[in-house]
Amino acid sequence: MTAQITTHEYECHTYTPATFSVTESSKVTVVPKESVSDPYTIVKKINSTIDWEEYDSGINSRYVEEDNGVIFEFAKKSGKYVGYAIVRGDRHDCDAVVLAFIAVEKGYQGQKVGSQLLDSTIKKMHIHSFKKINLDCNTNNLKFYESYALKNHLSFSYDQVGPNRYDFTYILAK
Repeated sequence: MTAQITTHEYECHTYTPATFSVTESSKVTVVPKESVSDPYTIVKKINSTIDWEEYDSGINSRYVEEDNGVIFEFAKKSGKYVGYAIVRGDRHDCDAVVLAFIAVEKGYQGQKVGSQLLDSTIKKMHIHSFKKINLDCNTNNLKFYESYALKNHLSFSYDQVGPNRYDFTYILAK
């Protein structure tokens, strides 16, 4: 199965249409938003299992219904949508993207679903020559992002920007 990603223009970067294979690993399949019939309902269902208010308030029709310069993918396991990742351009850094949201249904956390979503995102960002993926995370998720980087031999950096908040960056290329 392949998926077409539409052209997205940012202030400094345009990435051209490209076809990507659906990624399958450990019985997790990553599929683009375009192959999902009702993405907003799926996002709300996944968010309802997560104990973090930002997910509900941050995901809205701007990401789900419009083609607003984002890559939006879902993770599927045993025929059920169990996670998603949303990536957008970084307005402050032309060589970077922002991992705006990554979420995994509570009952599927710890089963490599988030790692598979990150794998897919990083592969696509390499193809389009982005050099960094920036994200904001809390203390509870910092260990996941750091561990993923170490396991995958990625350079990274992070700064504490507030109580329980970090700016985290994966460095994809120099």
